[in-house]
Amino acid sequence: MYEILVVSIIYWLSLLAIFIWLNRRVAALKERIAFLEAGRDEKGGVKGKR
Repeated sequence: MYEILVVSIIYWLSLLAIFIWLNRRVAALKERIAFLEAGRDEKGGVKGKR
């Protein structure tokens, strides 16, 4: 019975870690898309005028 509890905890913690990682990736992607839609690069400069 104890082994089932340990495996279950490991399973749910790994799922939580995957969802947190994916959430960070999506947030970074949304930020990059916002920069591109505004016509600016990630450093704040106007794209194409370096």
